[in-house]
Amino acid sequence: MGEIIRSLVTGKEVRISPSSLNTLTACERKWFFEKIMGLTSPSTPSQRLGQVVHWWLEQYLTGTLTLDQMEAPADPEKFHAWAKRSFDGHNKRREGEDPIQPFEITDGLQIAVIGIKMGTCPDPVEGREAYVEIRVQGRIGPLRYLGFADYAEQCEAEGLTARLIVDHKTTKNYYWAKSPAQLSRDPQMLFYAGAIWLTLTDDGTWAAPDDGGPLTVRHAYYHTTGGRPPSKIVEPPDPVPWSVVIENMGRFERGAIRMAGLAKLTDPDQVMANTSACKDFGGCPYQDRCSRSPRNRAQRSASQIIERASTMTTTAERLRQRILARRGGGADPTTAEPDVSPV
Repeated sequence: MGEIIRSLVTGKEVRISPSSLNTLTACERKWFFEKIMGLTSPSTPSQRLGQVVHWWLEQYLTGTLTLDQMEAPADPEKFHAWAKRSFDGHNKRREGEDPIQPFEITDGLQIAVIGIKMGTCPDPVEGREAYVEIRVQGRIGPLRYLGFADYAEQCEAEGLTARLIVDHKTTKNYYWAKSPAQLSRDPQMLFYAGAIWLTLTDDGTWAAPDDGGPLTVRHAYYHTTGGRPPSKIVEPPDPVPWSVVIENMGRFERGAIRMAGLAKLTDPDQVMANTSACKDFGGCPYQDRCSRSPRNRAQRSASQIIERASTMTTTAERLRQRILARRGGGADPTTAEPDVSPV
């Protein structure tokens, strides 16, 4: 089983995931605030809408709902009330976060329906093994991992097993969508593919499936503000080599080792901060707590200026007092009337 690494601050287990490794890579101190100190921030409206869209797609992919039921429910009022209860039971709210609102449920449904009708959402067909919200768990390096992949399927083709893994993405702007080349090296997609299909051998190395069948990774994008097209697919033109998936697992193992080392610390000032990432994705929510953030550096600079001015004033006063003492208590040179008598 191996040792369970825990935070010395909260006592909670430290795990690795694609999102936590992304955070660590962007800024180790931000990762420390979240995973070691246990700080969280409420979901943004965009994140909440993304969660709702994911939930609706899951209902469709698991066969809980048909497209007809989603488009034209027999009793819309009861249907939406059921959806809100089910979503709330499925998604844990963060501390300080408001309950999901009815309009968010409705907006998410409309976005999901458009994506399904356009074929952006995968449509499981007979003869393929399809998996929805696949739970992936295990250990990599010193840390355990636990996550959920949106969708995966495999089917036999010409004596090989063709494998596909899909991640649903909501966005306000396709500018942020990954290119096919970026997607073929995307750490999250490769990690989930590895966690699902790779085998960890007795000597601790990762091995590709015996058949070596092709692996396809896909991002299914759903536009949330009426952009064109309303949804689209990004997919590399060629299968991803299994060697790239194995290499990515090595990157995660190195990240897990780094996280385990940082878990031994208790002071965020002991952890490296990347100030160039402070404004990423709308701004780091922990800038007020970070001594290296531009916001706090500006405040410190202002305080230092005030402190220097105060010091200069104090020094000037001491000099004035020394001059008065040497004059035997004569007139204060800073306040004495100037001599304006004619020469």
